[in-house]
Amino acid sequence: MNFSISSRLFYQVLGLIVLLPIVAKSPLLVLGVATQGEVVDHRWIASKSKKYASFSTYAIIEFKADQQVIRMAAMQNVDYSIGDKVTILYKQQDPLNCMILSIASIYLSYSAVIPAVLLILWAGMYRTFRKENLPQEAEPVHGS
Repeated sequence: MNFSISSRLFYQVLGLIVLLPIVAKSPLLVLGVATQGEVVDHRWIASKSKKYASFSTYAIIEFKADQQVIRMAAMQNVDYSIGDKVTILYKQQDPLNCMILSIASIYLSYSAVIPAVLLILWAGMYRTFRKENLPQEAEPVHGS
């Protein structure tokens, strides 16, 4: 018995894996309240490595939610200038549960780590078990 993965099945599962980070953010994407935020500051944070000295930068974004002013940090090392406007999605009941509406905040966040690992494993399985790589069953040779 041969196990094989067709290219159609590969692309179907690939599509599902690509959608996983969106599903992880779906409560905010579907039910979140959209507002404008503004970059008001930058923070530089030194790495904790004893061997290498490096800094990560975070843009500080301020937005208003229900008469509150909320400050949030953007993703690490994403280039925003002070004064830039960004769209923020936040949960109505919990404005601290918020995100910047961008592809980077969906696909480069921590919720995309597991789908990235699954994507690598799935691609490896496909390359191993695709139909072209499997040995063909030999037909019996009839002697004379």
